[in-house]
Amino acid sequence: MAYDFKKAASAKITNRSERLLPGDYIVEIKNCKAFEARDKTNYFVSVYTVLESTNEKVPKGVERGWMQDLDCDAGPGALKGFVVAALGLDHTNAEDQLLIKELEDDEDKFNAVCVEALDDPADAECKNAFRGVKVRVNVTMTKTKDKQQDFSKHTWGPYKEASASTAEKK
Repeated sequence: MAYDFKKAASAKITNRSERLLPGDYIVEIKNCKAFEARDKTNYFVSVYTVLESTNEKVPKGVERGWMQDLDCDAGPGALKGFVVAALGLDHTNAEDQLLIKELEDDEDKFNAVCVEALDDPADAECKNAFRGVKVRVNVTMTKTKDKQQDFSKHTWGPYKEASASTAEKK
């Protein structure tokens, strides 16, 4: 059987992280990136290391990634959930809701937080600000509304050192 690998000779090398499987996790963010795909879809990507896991198929220490389509209906809200959690804010806490409201009321401030979170050495505004930040994430399998395709829904929450983690409780 003959294969033609010529296109790969000049291709950009890509690294793709595996996704989390259903479960509860504590993860440590390594980096975040944003890009526009060939089809002009905008994506936000976070790569992280699993620190705690309730899914035995996703052991402590493995690297995983989350990629969010920012152009779909749920995209901006999913990104906001991730950013709020990475900032250590709990959207169910009344005090934190005031801080979240400040970000909602100032789109430029929210945008600046997202840009600083990105890891892009070519852009001085991108500082990889979430590197080393720990967050909680619950992953469940669900279906898309339109095509009824499976996808993994990530629900992000802040990591609080003083409290017992979700993964420890299970």
